[in-house]
Order: sequence, then C-alpha cells, then structure tokens
Amino acid sequence: MEVMQSPFDFSAVHERMAYYLDQNILAGTASVVIKDDRIVDFQLQGYADIEKQVPIAEDTIDRK
Repeated sequence: MEVMQSPFDFSAVHERMAYYLDQNILAGTASVVIKDDRIVDFQLQGYADIEKQVPIAEDTIDRK
C-alpha cells in the first residue's frame, strides 16, 4: 500500500488509537486517511488475536 506524503500531522489520531489499546477498549486498530483518492496516512496497531499475540495486519478480517 502506497502512502503519499502529507503536510498534516496525524499523531493525535495515532495517540488516540493507542489510548483505546492501552485501556483494553480495543484489541487492534486500523486507521486510514484518504485525500483526493490518495492514502495520506495509514497505521495499524495492536492485535488481531490477543490470546495468540498475532499482530493486526493489512489483510486482517474483523469478525464479531
């Protein structure tokens, strides 16, 4: 996945997603920002499977 450079700082988004992980609200997060049909920010954090310590990946499927 190609992420284009952006003049914007998305660290607040990344920090908030980390908060949800730290508070055990979510096991893993995926955030993406798209501008003009281009990805300008993309980040994965946490686990797809906490018990097995499997990190979340680009191809992780979320099932409830």
